[in-house]
Amino acid sequence: MNEDGEETMKRLLIGGRLDGQPETLECLSEQYAHHHPDAVCIGGLWAGSHSVDRKMSPRQKDFYRAFFTAAKSMRCPVFVLPGEHDVPLADFARLVMMAELDNPHVHCIHATPYESAGVHVVGVGGDLNEVIDTWNDRLRSSRSAVEYYLRHLTRTPVDHTIVMLTTPPSGQLSMALRSDLAGDTKLASEVIHSVHPELAITFGETESRGVSRIASTCVVNPGRLSDGSVAVLDLSRPDAANFIDAKVSSHAS
Repeated sequence: MNEDGEETMKRLLIGGRLDGQPETLECLSEQYAHHHPDAVCIGGLWAGSHSVDRKMSPRQKDFYRAFFTAAKSMRCPVFVLPGEHDVPLADFARLVMMAELDNPHVHCIHATPYESAGVHVVGVGGDLNEVIDTWNDRLRSSRSAVEYYLRHLTRTPVDHTIVMLTTPPSGQLSMALRSDLAGDTKLASEVIHSVHPELAITFGETESRGVSRIASTCVVNPGRLSDGSVAVLDLSRPDAANFIDAKVSSHAS
């Protein structure tokens, strides 16, 4: 898609779980330059547990600013979904709002849909669960909140609908979950089935990366960008996603 939004978005570069590693930003920029996508989809930028009354550290803020600087060089929409560790959400929202004002290509799609050129993109970040919403120590979204955030999706008259979740669904895409990804995978599956987007992008472990199906929805887990794992797909053939092992750092897989 060009800067005026005249072309249909077709080719997506997908990466998640940057884990606050600066090396992932260089990897992301290299993959963007190599694949020339029409849009970039990112889910989960930071990693680590925190106390309830925590404040965002200068190091965490610096990483977000570096990410948004890297995104500014990408001349296409960059969809950003916070993960469970991108908290406090108020601080994250403030930083991403500043980035959106500075760069019209950046779009935080947590509970906030983007629609242009025949594509509707919306996401829900953090742990999905039945009843709890939290934003300070860990980002969590309850079933009722998720249903509200995605309420317009089934009535959207566009060619392509995309949902992004940082909780992967049950099954092969969540079999290798680590302890820091504690969302309700069954609920993620039910959410995808109920709103049945054309494509669901979920951010899980590299060991469980791949493509699956939930009814009519193609579901993709690109793996962790901190492991050097990304995916490239064409919206006309999402089941044929290409999974790439890129070099990130000495401990990348």
